[in-house]
Amino acid sequence: MQVQVRSYPVDVLTAHYRVYGELQTRGDPTIFLNDENVSTLTVYDATLMPLRQGMRLGAVMAREIHIPKNEPQVLILGNFEPEVRPLPKTANLICFTDTYVLRGTFHMGLETQISDLFYVQAGP
Repeated sequence: MQVQVRSYPVDVLTAHYRVYGELQTRGDPTIFLNDENVSTLTVYDATLMPLRQGMRLGAVMAREIHIPKNEPQVLILGNFEPEVRPLPKTANLICFTDTYVLRGTFHMGLETQISDLFYVQAGP
């Protein structure tokens, strides 16, 4: 059986940069993104933009940008295939990071408590 690689438009926000382009995943992207064996995210046909004021660096385009999985604070994945389903339990929440305030519907496993949503597991 051959591994299926799928491409999705992605927008990744770290504390200091925005990277957008194409993310290629092996199989279901929700499983791929949570795979402990995957330590970096590779964004193809990528554009990196600084978010802080006063930086001398402008937008940088590259064929590939590798982002350590512990850096993203926000990851927006587009164009889900019909068979890809987010986790079943949802909650409307507001989440604060050191850079962003996020408001939306967060998906989690049925057994996950809302109070544990952001503290269940340390990142890679």
